[in-house]
Amino acid sequence: MKVTIEPAARNNGGLTVSISDPSDDIDCEHAVNMVLGALVVWGFSPLNVFEDRDTIKALEVEIKDLRLEIENLSGNRTPKKQKGVK
Repeated sequence: MKVTIEPAARNNGGLTVSISDPSDDIDCEHAVNMVLGALVVWGFSPLNVFEDRDTIKALEVEIKDLRLEIENLSGNRTPKKQKGVK
């Protein structure tokens, strides 16, 4: 897989950044991390890029929990034990 960020207008003389992994068989988190790394190389502040990643991860957990609640309330599936919950 290859992630490339380049200027929209070639005459801007901007930097083109490419990050690649020899395999196309990567998971979503690895792909997102490749994009985030490319953004840092492109010139975005690492503090902003990775702070946003923490926000995204927190939202993913909240969305997963809400989906489970909705499924349980609608009776579409039997509740599963969550990891770490006895």
